[in-house]
Amino acid sequence: MHDDSVIIIKKVFYPLNIDSDKITGFLNAHPLFSFHAEEIKTFYNNRNSKSAWFNEYGIVEQGGLFINLLDHFDEEGLKDSVVYYSKLKKQFTIISDPNYSYSGADSLTTQFELLLTAEFFIYAQKVWFGLNEKTTKELDWYITRKTIPSVSMLDSILAGGKNSFTAYDPLYPQYPLLKKYLKKYKEIPDSILWNKLMLSEGIKFYKDGDSAFIISEIKYRLNIFGDLAENDSTNLFDGNVTVAVKKFQSRHGLKPDGSVGEKFLAEINVSPSQRKQQLELNMERCRWIPRETGENYILVNIPAYKMYIFEKDTLNFTINVVVGKSTTSTTIFNDELEYVVFSPYWVPPPSILNNEILPSLKKNKNYLEKENMEAFDSNGKTINVSNVDWSNYTKMPYRIRQKPGGNNSLGWVKFLFPNEHNIYFHDTPSRYLFKESQRNFSHGCIRLEEPKKLAEYLLRYDTIYTQQKIDSLYYLGKETYVKLKEKIPVFIVYFTAWVDETGEINFRKDIYGHDAKLEKTLFSEDVL
Repeated sequence: MHDDSVIIIKKVFYPLNIDSDKITGFLNAHPLFSFHAEEIKTFYNNRNSKSAWFNEYGIVEQGGLFINLLDHFDEEGLKDSVVYYSKLKKQFTIISDPNYSYSGADSLTTQFELLLTAEFFIYAQKVWFGLNEKTTKELDWYITRKTIPSVSMLDSILAGGKNSFTAYDPLYPQYPLLKKYLKKYKEIPDSILWNKLMLSEGIKFYKDGDSAFIISEIKYRLNIFGDLAENDSTNLFDGNVTVAVKKFQSRHGLKPDGSVGEKFLAEINVSPSQRKQQLELNMERCRWIPRETGENYILVNIPAYKMYIFEKDTLNFTINVVVGKSTTSTTIFNDELEYVVFSPYWVPPPSILNNEILPSLKKNKNYLEKENMEAFDSNGKTINVSNVDWSNYTKMPYRIRQKPGGNNSLGWVKFLFPNEHNIYFHDTPSRYLFKESQRNFSHGCIRLEEPKKLAEYLLRYDTIYTQQKIDSLYYLGKETYVKLKEKIPVFIVYFTAWVDETGEINFRKDIYGHDAKLEKTLFSEDVL
């Protein structure tokens, strides 16, 4: 039987009018949103004062999805909580009730609409953008920030589907990985006692086959951190413990020799709560990485003493590096690599000229000759300084450079990405330093363990620079500049916690004190 009847769905909600007076009243009642007042006003002005979080049938899908994000705010590595959260949840419970009667003039609906909008702008700032660029520069982080206006983000999300929120999560791939480990570390009870473990008097280390009371506690902690699969309460240091110790050592940048010494204990004495905070600090840094790094780029993580070369967004290979000392720290910034320079001159900066070379000349007037150095003028012409009385000077009166060669401080090649910080990559004759697990020895520039490998990689598509050609230039003894056909982005970063290519969480020492400064800023002050 044919039914000609038409089913008419009656609209149950009419768009709200969010005028400036309502916004002003809302902000007066909710002063914690005042920082985002202009964004709220702009958002509704662009919509001709019409509501955004409701359609004719009630709350839009994105409203429920956003509230779910707020419910899990603590998973984002931020110590502060959602402002006015209890009020928002209470209103959501009322409004989401099937029997709730919507009305365009209903004050509760208007309040809830404005609460969602205001909460969004706080969420976007804290979770997606992090601390503002002015603050991050004060924290010695000079990587260029690229952000999307929050109003545009909200417009895009409300016009999108259920996956529209995830499009704006921090794109740096470490963020979700650190977030996963933060959740694991939060599952470790805070009630666990974490006393300082020490070696017995006269003992330098414990190894496979030893037995001591401390070993049972070490096994307990290795099990908590996931390095030892099965824990037992015995005091025996057996083969399983050796494997677990090596794994723990590798994750913490220690020499993986399988023995328990002072350096090992220093790391395992760091409590889970301290590690949680370290994860949170580094999740914050992930928010500062530009949304677009490019498919091919070079990243140097200072505390890891490691260079990572990415091709098509995939890690191609790594190179060990030496970075700056704490007194001459390597700058955190980004730029583009443009030149490979074979057999380079080294031109010492004023600090080295005045603090190291000049004092050496006062002790030995033949120091320049001994170090294969020469004085030169602004035109690059050599100056004879054999008769100079260096004791008359408190500052170096000449420009100095070290001639190309095997003993040159830059080795046989350097890589330039011209920048105001005067930082670059280079070879080094001091090869022995790469044997150290902690490698902060330079004056700020970054020394490479395998510079030739990087040179060959950067020139791999240039038919002129075959391996034979590179070899000939490498040891030529004559400075030769080669300009790359395409610049490659370089990011010099500072992460003391990250997940490696095997999926293991790594922690490193805060060699420059940046963690301590960020902790004070992020957790002790209200900085937006």
